[in-house]
Amino acid sequence: MDDRIKNEFTKIAKALGWSITFSNGDPGVLTVSREGIIHRFAVLSSYSKSGYQALANSAEIVFVSSISYRTDSIPKDVKVYPSSDFLYVMTDWNMKALGIEPPLFGDNQPGKQENIRIIEENPLQQIYTHLRSLTSTTVVRQAVLRHADKAGITLETDVIIAKAEGVTYLVQNAIDYYDQVLTGNMTQRLLNLYYGTLALMEAEMLMVGDNYKSLSEIEKITSSGHGMTTFGEAESLQDFYVGVMDRGLFQAWLSHRGIDVSGFERSRQKAKESEFVISLDDLFRHIPELQDIMQETEEDYKPYFLFPYFDVLFNHTSGLHGRVYEPKYPGSYISFLNREGHANLKWERQLIEGFIAPFTITGVYSEQDSIGWRAFICHPQGTYHHENYHTHKGMNASMVISPLFGRTDDWEVFAVMILYALSIIVRYLPNLWTRIMHGDLDYYKALLYQFSRVAERELTQIFLERLTGKNVMLIHPQSVI
Repeated sequence: MDDRIKNEFTKIAKALGWSITFSNGDPGVLTVSREGIIHRFAVLSSYSKSGYQALANSAEIVFVSSISYRTDSIPKDVKVYPSSDFLYVMTDWNMKALGIEPPLFGDNQPGKQENIRIIEENPLQQIYTHLRSLTSTTVVRQAVLRHADKAGITLETDVIIAKAEGVTYLVQNAIDYYDQVLTGNMTQRLLNLYYGTLALMEAEMLMVGDNYKSLSEIEKITSSGHGMTTFGEAESLQDFYVGVMDRGLFQAWLSHRGIDVSGFERSRQKAKESEFVISLDDLFRHIPELQDIMQETEEDYKPYFLFPYFDVLFNHTSGLHGRVYEPKYPGSYISFLNREGHANLKWERQLIEGFIAPFTITGVYSEQDSIGWRAFICHPQGTYHHENYHTHKGMNASMVISPLFGRTDDWEVFAVMILYALSIIVRYLPNLWTRIMHGDLDYYKALLYQFSRVAERELTQIFLERLTGKNVMLIHPQSVI
């Protein structure tokens, strides 16, 4: 047996948690086993029609060196593939052994996404310019129709007009608040960010779909409150908690996005005792852009996000003949790493297992100074892995965020909850706020300043994309286009 093939097969099998044994000679008969499951296959170094037939009863599959592989004259009752297809076969065996059913992909392909191209070193001002265009009822009417067409719904003319009038008012209201963010002190900055964001949430609910047809319907929701509440002794941000309610704007916004809101409590006391409570400190840990600052102030800092990388060393294209084997589990291997290279494997495994996307952990990835988990995700052939799960793009990288209560990993959801909590502290807890600004908790000041900058930048882009139904493409002016 060719040593190169032997070493490659051994590496793949062991990386997936299988033991492998083999016999010497050519053909070599190999056995892979895991928890009582056994598969036998053979490896030939060169084309041999008689060899295929002789192995038919002792091996499930015959692999032959990709250089020698020929498609002609293969007996019908023998499965013969080039050795470069071993990873695909081994992946199928492994996923089946883990009890995972083969995926069923629908025929629906995502439609072509329209783009807003922004060519700027500092894109925020251009994002604001596009957002300001939504203060025109003519522009908003077109956007309303675009959303309706995408959703396959028909809106009456008077509804389109009412939606456009309401959205333009709400967007202008949001811009009026956001315009004060850079000029105000920290108190004003946070309050303006929060109330401006509330207006954008309402604009999204009115713009998209047919659940709400006019601004007056949105106003009825806000009469039930913001949909969140806070608890804690107010001694530090680690002891300050945010809970969600079953009514109010936040709940309605989540529901409008199709996020499960079942189980949210109506009374504040029941909400406090429910599972839908999270500390302000943990909310901050869901924001990747705050990692560096939080590591400086918290020795036990653990992020609620990971960086997914296409595992170049484990994914490969097939050899000279392309892929001959048709996998039952098409997809890609992903390595989850943190930026420092070192890992808290137990903690990070919990994160991966809790991600919304169905990642299947297959083993530990270790390369040079980096260590983390390797996982497999199924996705349709002809698509890229990152097109099939949600990521947050920031810090010149993409990240998968641990979902809030297991239900949503939208970055802006965490940001809204943080802004709500800070608005409560600013308005109603002057002692805690003074300690943060001028006292023993002043190490939080840099964190809040960084968050306010990131929130303004990210929220304006996210809601611009939500309102227009278009993807914002940020291009550096010096890039080659």
